[in-house]
Amino acid sequence: MGTQGDLDPAEQQRLVRLALSEWSSAADARVDSVIVSTKRVAVNLFVNGDYEYVVFFQEDENGRWEEAGSSSGHADQAHMDAQA
Repeated sequence: MGTQGDLDPAEQQRLVRLALSEWSSAADARVDSVIVSTKRVAVNLFVNGDYEYVVFFQEDENGRWEEAGSSSGHADQAHMDAQA
């Protein structure tokens, strides 16, 4: 699993668990990478083999991370930096 940027390891694991919790065990979801920008995190997944899916998280005004959306596809650092 690749990771870029700074994020507390415990918080990163919490976000990964949240991203994976959207999928049943039958989907065999696994983490490909975690991309971190200033106030956003993208958890890139492979689901049902090689289907790419990404879950975005955003830091709120109190410093808590919350889900900000998800979609098919894959986010990279350039995409995250453009969204910051």
